[in-house]
Order: sequence, then structure tokens, then C-alpha cells
Amino acid sequence: MKHLIVTEGFGAIGIKEAEEDCLTPGEADELADYVISKDLDSDNIFISRNEVRFINYVGYIRLSSCSIEILPKVQSENQEHSRSVLLNLLNRTGFLKIKETEISAQTLLKENLLEILGYLFMKKLTQEIKKGLYQSYEIENEQLHSIRGKVDVKRQMRNSAAKSTSVYCEFDHFQTDNPLNRIFKMAIQKLLKNVKFRETQRLLLNSIVYFDDVSSASISPYQLENMHFNRNNRRFYDSYLLAKLIVSGTSSTFQSGPLKNMSILFKMNELFEEYIVYLAKECTSDVTVKDRSHRLLVNEKTGYKNFLLEPDLLINKQLIIDTKWKRYDPATTSHGVQRNDLYQMYAYLTRYEQVQTVTLLYPYDFNEKFKSGECLNTWHLDGNPDKKIECYTIDYENERKSREEIRVIIRENLSG
Repeated sequence: MKHLIVTEGFGAIGIKEAEEDCLTPGEADELADYVISKDLDSDNIFISRNEVRFINYVGYIRLSSCSIEILPKVQSENQEHSRSVLLNLLNRTGFLKIKETEISAQTLLKENLLEILGYLFMKKLTQEIKKGLYQSYEIENEQLHSIRGKVDVKRQMRNSAAKSTSVYCEFDHFQTDNPLNRIFKMAIQKLLKNVKFRETQRLLLNSIVYFDDVSSASISPYQLENMHFNRNNRRFYDSYLLAKLIVSGTSSTFQSGPLKNMSILFKMNELFEEYIVYLAKECTSDVTVKDRSHRLLVNEKTGYKNFLLEPDLLINKQLIIDTKWKRYDPATTSHGVQRNDLYQMYAYLTRYEQVQTVTLLYPYDFNEKFKSGECLNTWHLDGNPDKKIECYTIDYENERKSREEIRVIIRENLSG
């Protein structure tokens, strides 16, 4: 099957007939139908007559005759490194729980994102099912000829009146046919149809036999999102996170459809925001995410407070950081800062009395004209030079560097 790779926000896939590195017009039409049918953000998936571009989306899409992998931009333009950066973002933001050594193998990083997720899932799951499948407690009531568990007194009194020799018992029963194992079985079945990596296929075939007694009943989105973990099944949590992506994607989007179509897609603005939250919490303990303590206006007739303000990060009640997954281009007017963003930051500055600085934080796009981590533009309020809006970019592909850049921003903008 043809596999196409494109860089989010920068690259494009051509649309031509009989070209190995392009979509055919028929495949482009199939993609367009899929985007509409699954309610994906068509404003960020541009399908013209000649090319396809993806803005904000990264991940994997499978069509009936080809697959598309959308990767984040990295400085080296190396696909293996780009996949490594994406996996690290997913790991740090909680979509995955994997060790750094698990995503550093160059052989694995040569595979596409679905193959990588499938392999990581099966490695983790195989380690755990060798210790035994998770068995859940189920309370059963049954009429038996010998006592098991405890006697159901009320039912037994009626049973005695009928002069029956059997006993109504209530007892705990261990069973493997539970929602968690059904999720694992669904993930294995999906991977068997969609991955080619030999080691993953071997692990899949060896593992599926453990789930013979597990039904293939469907799992509702609510069950998938609200799986309960306790001391008996906690060892399966990391496997569950990966299975969730494969089965229905707790990421920004997972969809499946006819003609073998499927997708595991993440919105980069959400990943970038959550990554900055992770880094900020590494640097200081006083971080409020999505603070909802202030509204902008009060309706004088009703008394209702309107227009909730919800900054991405409020740090030590003095600094607001708002992330923007947009290209920061110093060659454009206002360095590419949109007017609406400035108005939004103005509202934060005027409403949050203790906040002296609001930082707009953009991803660094490896522009030679400026460096990541340095203040690139500053405004202060007219009549109040102590209240400032600042613009920074951050090198999100280098975690050590980006952590230090966040640390400097916090240190330079907190008083005391």
C-alpha cells in the first residue's frame, strides 16, 4: 500500500494520476468525503484541485488504497526525528505512558505512526498478560445444591417454604470477559488488519489466544473514557492508554469508516498547550491551568457576569502564558501577532490586577533571523508601562532546551 508523508503546516501532498508520491484524484475525493463524514475540521484540511495540506493536525489517516502520515516540523527535516518528537509530546501530555528508551530505537522510528503505536501497545500488553489477564469480580446469584459464598436469606426463606433442597447463594465470580479486556481484544483485532511490522504481527498472533473467552461486544465511548483502575488492574494502565488510541482515540480525534478508512489524529494546538503546561509545572509549583476566576463584564440589567476569561496558564498569580500554535513570522505586520490575540491579552492584563506580564508563546520554526527563548516583541498599556504583553517562541523539539526557556520566562517575569 502506498504511504505518503507530509509536514504539518509546511508541506503538501500533490494530486496527480499514477504518481507514487501523490494522491490520485480518486483518493483525494475519498479523503474529502471522509473529512466531511467524520466531521473533521475541514478549515484545517485543505483539499484543492492540485494538492492537500494539513494545518494543526498530525497523525495517521488510512484510506482504502493508501495511508497518510502527518508529522510535526523539526529542524533536521528527518522523519525519524519528527516521529520521536511527536511521541515525546504525546508522552509528556499524557496521551501515552512510555519510556524514552522505548521510542529511541531507530528501526522502530522508521515505521509509520500506527505501526509504532501498535508495537508499543503489544510490547506492554504482552508483558502483563504473561502474568495473567485481568479478572474482575462479578457478583452472581444462583440456586445451588451446596453453599457457596453466602446464603441469600430472603430468597432462601421463600425457597424453604416451597420445600426445595437447593440453596440460594450469592458469591463473587472472577471473569475475564470485562470491559478492559474487551478494549484490548478490539485493539488487537484492529491491529491484525492494519499493521505489517513483523514483530508486531508475531506478538498479536501470540496474544489473541488469551482473549478467546472475551466477547467482542462493543464498548461505548463513555466506558472507554471512564475505565476504573484499582490495585488489581493498575498494571494494565499504560497498555490501556495505547489501546484507547488504537480503538477509538482519546486524542483529539479518532475515526473509522467504510472502505478500511481510519484515522488517529491529534490537534497540535492542544498538544503544544499541554506540553507547555507540563514544562511550567516542572519549573514551578504554582501553576493554574485554564483559570476561570474572572469574567470581563457585568450586565447591569441582569447582574450576570459575561465573557469568561480563561488564560492557558496563570503562574504565581502574576504571570499569564497563552500558547498559540501559529507561525511567528517577523517579516509580517506586528510580527504575525493577530489583532484578536492582542485584544485577548489586553483583557487579561486589565482584569487580572496582580498580573504584570502576559506572554504570547509560539512554536519556534527555526528561523535564522531570531533565536528561540528570546523576547521578540513587547507592548505596554497606554498610560501604564508596568503592564506588558511579550512575545516568545520556544524550541518544542528539544525538551531540555524548552524547559530552560520556560524557566527563564517565569523567572524574569515574577517579582519577589
